[in-house]
Amino acid sequence: MVNIYQYIVLELINKNYTKKEEIKLQSGIEDSILELILNSLITNDVIRLKEDKYSFKENNKKVGVVYDLRIEWEDEINKEVDIPSYHQALAVNQLKTHKKINQLDLFEKIKKLTKYKCTSECFNNLIKCLEDKGLCEINTDSITYIE
Repeated sequence: MVNIYQYIVLELINKNYTKKEEIKLQSGIEDSILELILNSLITNDVIRLKEDKYSFKENNKKVGVVYDLRIEWEDEINKEVDIPSYHQALAVNQLKTHKKINQLDLFEKIKKLTKYKCTSECFNNLIKCLEDKGLCEINTDSITYIE
């Protein structure tokens, strides 16, 4: 038994979409979630990664008896989330930790931490909103947390 996301990934691998970028483009699944799915399938010996290509394990007896490969984020998928507020919270946590941080570094940290897509436009709106709320000061290329 596999969840719907794992099924989609397995189906794409079966149709010879073997590279991560191909799977991402065909499925529309975000990077962070796709990474979890691929890791769960590798960990449970359903697929393997060789030379940047995913394929089914040879002589895999588990494929017919794949147990529930739940991933911790499944329960959170159905909740409504105010994504801008979520990104603001991530940014504030990073600013509290670093006090002063380069804008590009903060953007990269948010992209790594978030479960949702954060574009440069989204990030610019985010820091402008934080500045309007008096939580940070934007300098030429850095952001300073205001306590």
